[in-house]
Amino acid sequence: MSTHAAASRSKPYSSEQGDPDLDHFANRLYTLPTQDGCRAIHFAGLRPLQGTSTVVVRVAEKLSSFGSGSRILVVDAHPANAALHEKLGVHQGPGLMDFLVHGCPLQTIVQRVQPSSVDFIGSGEAFRGVPHWNQIQHLLGWAAERYALVLLDSAPITDVGNSYPIARLCAATVLVVSAGSMHHMAARSSLAHLREAGISVMGMILTRYRREIPGWIYRRV
Repeated sequence: MSTHAAASRSKPYSSEQGDPDLDHFANRLYTLPTQDGCRAIHFAGLRPLQGTSTVVVRVAEKLSSFGSGSRILVVDAHPANAALHEKLGVHQGPGLMDFLVHGCPLQTIVQRVQPSSVDFIGSGEAFRGVPHWNQIQHLLGWAAERYALVLLDSAPITDVGNSYPIARLCAATVLVVSAGSMHHMAARSSLAHLREAGISVMGMILTRYRREIPGWIYRRV
């Protein structure tokens, strides 16, 4: 799979193994301003099934590979399509929804992803009840004291009630769109709506994109 992100550049970023573009994108996350002391980045698809969870895992793996010693927290905030635990190789136990619905202590729902510097909060098992999304702010305040970065994988932005409250609490939002899945004017319109809502958008990541020419040539043209 090839993943690309266009963020303040004329060319898309690439997440191919060993690609310096992914290094650059991951390093940029450390330069983002903090929101209430926490450097949290919200990842969301422009619509369902855009490959957002895969993007979050790839970025977390890249950040961990830097070997800085700083810990990264990954949060699955998309209970309707929970996939991160499988991609990270951990079990689905109590998680975010148990915290948002029942007030489960945060320290009891964090899992260590071995052998990386990544910790993980899954979507959880409490699927009945109304989640208190404002409690995400409490989670981020708790995480600010323990983690260099927090990556949140949320519902697509079409799910305004679940995605927007999280986005407003984060330092930046990274949008994910699958190549060929929507017209570029629709993507621009979605981007404009987010910015009108006061949400800071870092850029877009294009997934399932195939280059006509090899990547090493692409970077020279």
